[in-house]
Amino acid sequence: MVEADVLLRGERGDPILAHPPDTDSDITLQEWLAEMVSTNKGIKLDFKRYLNKKIMFFAFLPVTILQVIVNQTAPCAAPVLSPGYAWPMVQEMSRLCQPLSQPVTFAVRAALVPSSVPQLQWLMQQSHRYSLTVWTGKEDMYSVEDLLFIRENFDKSRVYYDIFEPQNSEFKKAIGIEW
Repeated sequence: MVEADVLLRGERGDPILAHPPDTDSDITLQEWLAEMVSTNKGIKLDFKRYLNKKIMFFAFLPVTILQVIVNQTAPCAAPVLSPGYAWPMVQEMSRLCQPLSQPVTFAVRAALVPSSVPQLQWLMQQSHRYSLTVWTGKEDMYSVEDLLFIRENFDKSRVYYDIFEPQNSEFKKAIGIEW
C-alpha cells in the first residue's frame, strides 16, 4: 500500500498531495493517481481539510469527496461531524462505488464503528470487493475490547487495521498473532 495525504487548495478546492503544516504542492491528486494506475500497489488516501488555522479534521471518504474522485465534477463541501456512519452516507458510498471494478476499502474510524454496525454490515454485503480499514487517531480513546467487537461483527478477511501502539500489539496478542 502507498499512502498519500490530500489537501484541498484554493477557492475551487483543487486536491493536491501535501501534509500539514504544508499547504501547497506541485503534485495534484489527479497526476499522482495517473502514475499509480501503472503500478500494482494499493493506495490509501487521507483527505485533510482545515476547519481553522489550528485544528485539522481527518475526512476519510465522505460522500462529497468520494463524488469528486469518482465523477470529477461535484463540488467539495466541508465534511459533517457525526456520531456514526448514517444510512444515507453508506448507501451513497455503495452507489458511487458499485460501477468500479477494483476492490474498494472504506476507511472507518474505530470509535464510530460500534454505533454503525448495521450500516457497515449492509455496506459490506453490497459487494465482495468491499472491505473496511479501521483506523484510529493518536488521541482516540478505544480499547482492545472495542477492536475485538469489530472483529466479531465483520468478516475477518475483509477488515484491515491502521492503529497505533500500544493497542496494535495488544490487539495482535489478543487475536493470537505474534510478531
